[in-house]
Amino acid sequence: ASIEAQGLVFQRGADVSASGTPGLAVSLEPGAGTVLDPGSAVTVRFGASATVPYVIGLDEAAAQAAIEAEGLVYAKDGAGTGNATNQDPAANTVVEPGDTVTVTFAP
Repeated sequence: ASIEAQGLVFQRGADVSASGTPGLAVSLEPGAGTVLDPGSAVTVRFGASATVPYVIGLDEAAAQAAIEAEGLVYAKDGAGTGNATNQDPAANTVVEPGDTVTVTFAP
């Protein structure tokens, strides 16, 4: 059952880095099984996440800026100098902050 359905108050805590858990609840405070009075607050912390931006068609500088603005690491695949033709992972993929996005550019 949800926290509210139990007569408690949901509070979202700061997101935390937790390997393999972007967007998922990773901790509760107080811990599960603790007996609380009605109206007590329960703080839930979630794994930090970032969403991969769509960079296909952008030049290298714009692609790199878009990726880094999301807290991700930019990597170039190959020696192309044209616009981006492929990216891995795909746009809108939810990943952990600091994950790498590899971009391939047209020759």
